[in-house]
Amino acid sequence: MNDIAASRLSRFGTSCLHRAPAALAFGCAIAFAPLAAHGADTPSVSNDAKPSAATKEGLAALKKRFNMAYDLVYGSRLAQGEREMRDILSIYERDLGPEHPETLACRYAVAGFVLMQNRLAEAESEYRAILGIRERLMGVDHPDTLITSCALAKCLAMQNKTPEALRFARRALDGLSKAPDKVSKFAKQAKKLVEELEQLQKKK
Repeated sequence: MNDIAASRLSRFGTSCLHRAPAALAFGCAIAFAPLAAHGADTPSVSNDAKPSAATKEGLAALKKRFNMAYDLVYGSRLAQGEREMRDILSIYERDLGPEHPETLACRYAVAGFVLMQNRLAEAESEYRAILGIRERLMGVDHPDTLITSCALAKCLAMQNKTPEALRFARRALDGLSKAPDKVSKFAKQAKKLVEELEQLQKKK
């Protein structure tokens, strides 16, 4: 959502390592990558609302709540953080529409919070839904789409769905390696995820 949130997300990634298989621990931060933050790279969508001045003030307050939700999760209050983020999501869906970039960024955050609580099937379903929307609206090569693909790969890997996880991780790596420098850190994470998954594949 912004640089502050991105910084918190990056730090927060290390706090979930004990919850993931050791061989895949490196990839946890990708599940909380901030989306809808690429400026001009993000196309307008058909239901992109034109908020009034009052609504804009409300959206500014929501972004503060968004950061506070991450503070809750960073402080290990996962369920409380998820509830707060879901409340924010419902407002975004009402005011901006379900496919607005800000709404999708919030939904992506909810999926990450769900993943952190080890509700893997639920997180997988959310990532798949978000990925499908981003593919349709932004295209398969948009950085947000590719980062979502990598998050889905991580979620699948945590469920020992290695072959499918590897397919999504390779797709993410291929696209992110050609993406702008501002997402290069995600390309590095995708590369490491692919390498670890390939090693797991060889052992089976």
